[in-house]
Amino acid sequence: MKEVQAMLNGAFVLAAGTSSRMESRTSKLLQKVAGRPMILWVKEALKQAGASEQVYVVGYQQAEIRKTVGENMIYMLQERPLGTGHATAKAASFLEGVDGAILVCPADIPLIRPQTLVKLVRRFEETKCACAFLTAHIAKELNLTYEEVCRDSNGEVCDLKSAPKFNQSVDFFTESGGFFSRSRNLTPRMRNDLVEVSSGIYCFDTSLLLSALGKIGAKLGNDRPYELSDIIKLLLADGQKVETVEAYSLEVLGVKTRAELDDVIYIMNQRICDYHMLRGVTIVDPDTCQIDYDVRIGADTVVGPNVVLLDGCQISTNCEIGPFSTLKSAIIGANTKVERAVLTECKLGQDNRIGAFTEIRQSVLGDDCQVDSFSLVQNSELQAQNLVNDHVSLTYIKSEKMQEYKSGTVLRNHLSQKQEERREKENIRNKQK
Repeated sequence: MKEVQAMLNGAFVLAAGTSSRMESRTSKLLQKVAGRPMILWVKEALKQAGASEQVYVVGYQQAEIRKTVGENMIYMLQERPLGTGHATAKAASFLEGVDGAILVCPADIPLIRPQTLVKLVRRFEETKCACAFLTAHIAKELNLTYEEVCRDSNGEVCDLKSAPKFNQSVDFFTESGGFFSRSRNLTPRMRNDLVEVSSGIYCFDTSLLLSALGKIGAKLGNDRPYELSDIIKLLLADGQKVETVEAYSLEVLGVKTRAELDDVIYIMNQRICDYHMLRGVTIVDPDTCQIDYDVRIGADTVVGPNVVLLDGCQISTNCEIGPFSTLKSAIIGANTKVERAVLTECKLGQDNRIGAFTEIRQSVLGDDCQVDSFSLVQNSELQAQNLVNDHVSLTYIKSEKMQEYKSGTVLRNHLSQKQEERREKENIRNKQK
């Protein structure tokens, strides 16, 4: 990795698209994949590949994107969406006086792995080519909007064929959906009928890229759209060498529609589940579980079907999270058993037992506590060895050790509630000053 960091000057991230196919008021780049905005997956992959200097070409919802990515990055504005080549030209000033490699990457490919980017940069350096780009093989029948790679009799890249226009007017009788929903219907013959396509991820020689951008800009002007594939065609026409690196097709899956967003969320979730299972966690049915990227789970813990773990949950060793449980920002101590409960922003000690259909919110439980079914514990602090029987409601309660709350008990400390509300109002007032 260090070797690549010395070779790579940085990366251009193309993030100016209008996201029109998403049919959303929010940019697709801000849609979350495993609890993290899509664009941040690309940012992290580029950083781990050595591209610490990243230039973002923004347009649609640029303020929101800048806030998400961080103001410490470099931003260039593409006012009108005139293609990926035009977007790259907007960032060209960054390349003046720079030699070596520069990555150009779309911001809507959250599944890309750092090691694949490293492999691409190394191929570029080893072959000393003008450009190297990632390709993948997909079935023709999928009709995805990628550009086909054309090769000559020697197997060298000779052209990029433009992809067909996206068919927006689909109905219930039209074959649509994402990669998986369409690929399930492919016959074995169709699966063998593969086509090589460009992923849209390129590694350019900076001086040759600047030269090509200058030529196309002089030819087309500033108001004509052009793509990165036009840069490749110009390099090929000038006799420059263009290399490719094949990537796994799912890894370079771009997101243009909601169905494709569902695909990448599913694949990322499978990666996260695999990560935990390789570290000693049992996940009974990974297809039905949802686990955010920042969740931590200890070895020998069992996660049941249809479990949802969100927002940085921390689950210690030898726990059992029962089916249909939802945990959000929860810290769970070792040897704790949770049965179909909802735990939100709470901290549980060791050896706790939480019954089915129980909800615990903004509370702290000590070691060896038991909360039976159909109970609510909210904004409370229970010391060790407390027993909360079924159908109990505790709000703003601070208990002593070894207390028991019998079935049907409803306790609410109004004084503590008013003090808490007063503190919240003061905090809001201080923030507004």
